[in-house]
Amino acid sequence: PEPAYVDALQRFLAEDGGFACANRSLALSSLRTFKELGVLKEVTSPAGPLLHLGEPFRSGENRQKLEAFIRQFAEP
Repeated sequence: PEPAYVDALQRFLAEDGGFACANRSLALSSLRTFKELGVLKEVTSPAGPLLHLGEPFRSGENRQKLEAFIRQFAEP
């Protein structure tokens, strides 16, 4: 579910002092960017929006590339 993803993303951004300003706004902005880039796809469900990886990022190899790309911005 999207709210759980936002909470987890906020915790990830704040872990180990990664981003001192990590707040819900930053997590929501990151989520919007991931949707716009096609990394995440939103599916409407009765329980609310659900997030799934976009098709290009479903393979293990591409997930590793994506993680490496994201970590270059998240690590000092």
